[in-house]
Amino acid sequence: MHTIADYLDIYKVPNKTISLGSSDNETKNIIKDVLDDHNMLVLPVSTGSIRSYVGTSTDPRCDRYYPESFNHFIVAYGYKEVDNEFYFQVMDPWGFNYTNQDGTCKGTNRYYRFEDIFIACNSMDNFALIVYKNN
Repeated sequence: MHTIADYLDIYKVPNKTISLGSSDNETKNIIKDVLDDHNMLVLPVSTGSIRSYVGTSTDPRCDRYYPESFNHFIVAYGYKEVDNEFYFQVMDPWGFNYTNQDGTCKGTNRYYRFEDIFIACNSMDNFALIVYKNN
């Protein structure tokens, strides 16, 4: 994470490393507050904790889209609640060769379930990097 923060500092992009909560509710509120202020979060995650898509859609936009499991970074920039399920809208830059049916990168505008994000972050060091909006 220091490399990412160092890069942002070099280009004068305001950022700050924060700890996430010790409970799922606390973590959800921390992340929601950052996103409600129109900032983004870089989240270190263990991708094996994010479920793979299981369903009938031929072009799903939720859950993990690649079979590999590794430590990784994603960018969270929004959230939605659908059918009592809470999702974070993310950019997952892995798998540049994976595309949606419309030709866009599968990692763009992806939705990952909050419970998966919580476990995936907890599996790492349970912190995030806030990238503040430009003023």
